[in-house]
Amino acid sequence: LLLLIIALLCFSIHTELIKKQSRALGCFFLLLLGRELSWGRVFFPTGVVDDMGPNFISMNSIPGHQFIHAAIFLAICLILRAIVKTFDWNALLKIPLPVFTFIILVVATVGQLSAERHLFTGLTAPQNQTLEELLELLIYMELFCLSLYYGFMRVLLHKT
Repeated sequence: LLLLIIALLCFSIHTELIKKQSRALGCFFLLLLGRELSWGRVFFPTGVVDDMGPNFISMNSIPGHQFIHAAIFLAICLILRAIVKTFDWNALLKIPLPVFTFIILVVATVGQLSAERHLFTGLTAPQNQTLEELLELLIYMELFCLSLYYGFMRVLLHKT
């Protein structure tokens, strides 16, 4: 739900200077939403529930999974192209790095990857899974904060 709200907020920005960039970022957050929904696998539960939660069918069991993989690849390429094309690299050098937000993003990413690989040996598998999901949520919020920060700072720089 958070990713959908963030994407809708990005699409709702009407400032002409960052309108195209915010649309590209909205598509990026929709792509993250698709990833979070396992590209639709969550709509096909197997009916088996274990200590890690419900199980879903494999991606290869979904009819037309080859097209889904191709569409995901195409979407990633188009979104990356749009972000790179609409990003003002000169403004990036003028805008100070939000160090605290960046540190949180890096620490949360390292923690999420560690929890995903069950490197926190003191935690059970379900606890690692919960930690991973909570850190992913923090990563999404930090990415949105960085998007807002750079968008607003770019608008402020343009006005001066």
